[in-house]
Amino acid sequence: MTPTDSQVQQNNRLSWGAVIFSRKTRLVLVGAFLIVACVTIGTRILMSASIKGVVNAPILLIQSPIDGVVVSDQLAAGETVDPGAKLFVIKNDRLDTGNIDRVRSELEQAEAQIAGLHTQIDGYKQLRQSLEERLRAHLASNDSYLTLKSQEAAALLRKAEDARDQAARDNVRQQKLAGKGVDSAQSFESAQTRHQQSASEVFALQAALNRTKAELEASRQGVLLDGYSGAPYAQQRLDEVSLRLAEAAASHEREEKRKEALQRQLTNEQETVRKLSDATILAPSLCLVQSVRVAKGSDVVKGTILCELVDCSKSYVEATVPERGFDNVHIGAPAQVYLYGNTNPIPGIILSVRGAGANNSSNPTQFAARVVKTTPDSMIVNVGISAADLIKVFGSANQVGRTARVTLVK
Repeated sequence: MTPTDSQVQQNNRLSWGAVIFSRKTRLVLVGAFLIVACVTIGTRILMSASIKGVVNAPILLIQSPIDGVVVSDQLAAGETVDPGAKLFVIKNDRLDTGNIDRVRSELEQAEAQIAGLHTQIDGYKQLRQSLEERLRAHLASNDSYLTLKSQEAAALLRKAEDARDQAARDNVRQQKLAGKGVDSAQSFESAQTRHQQSASEVFALQAALNRTKAELEASRQGVLLDGYSGAPYAQQRLDEVSLRLAEAAASHEREEKRKEALQRQLTNEQETVRKLSDATILAPSLCLVQSVRVAKGSDVVKGTILCELVDCSKSYVEATVPERGFDNVHIGAPAQVYLYGNTNPIPGIILSVRGAGANNSSNPTQFAARVVKTTPDSMIVNVGISAADLIKVFGSANQVGRTARVTLVK
């Protein structure tokens, strides 16, 4: 019997239904669903958190800044120190102070030289004042003398001019008388001679008057002519004293500058000795004393490592996540940190990301802890956390070495 088309279609539907709702098919579908769910959830977990983290912090090597002896009390390893706390006091009582003594001696010599120049300058000033007063007095007397001499010369000149005029008249009269034969030619010649002599005398007196007026004018302008007094010598002495005074003032200025330079040098030398003779070393931040390498009374030189401090103020969590999630982690992104043993979250910021195989040997900074169990296919994420948040949650900023879980994405 040949089946009908409807029977064939019904049989086909029954066959597909049996396949779809068979136990094997259901198991395959459930397995596929679980695989997809695991991949999705796993990816979400790998993108959101890492349970392989540890609290870390840089180690500070505290070195001696000077040579000397440790005189402070001993620090204890494991002790927490606050910022600014005194760590060590180092003294050096064997410094060479020869430079200070030399500079101080030169400074004393400069001060003595300046005092001597002060005395010399005062003496020159007094001498110059005396010479100026003497010169002024002489100029005044010389003015009076030349004025009087000029007046006398003028009077003599007028008298000589009168005599000349009278001789000229006599000469004319004698000439007329001689021409008429009333008087002798000898009398005429005598009158003529007297006229010539009186004219010469007027000329000489006029020259003397002019010279005296010239001397008076020069004297009033401070110019002295030789041949009358010691005034030119006084002016010469005054010029000489003024020159010596200028030289002494220049020497005084040079010594003053030298004194200032020596004072600065002495201050610098004293400050250098002070810095090298006594040093107090303070804690740079909130730190944990990891180790102490010297004791009270130890001799140290500059650069000696005194102790190792863990800088708790720069604590961070170093964690590992699979490297396939590298592109989903961004520097500066927020994160949540959970320290084991406490459920309170601590806010953090992603500071750096690097592959586990990255060469970090070029960084000389030492750290207190290391991330555990890094694998070739993982990356290292550093998440910064604040000391204030650690103190708020745990009562202490020192949590170095404590394991942690970091949530990178909520």
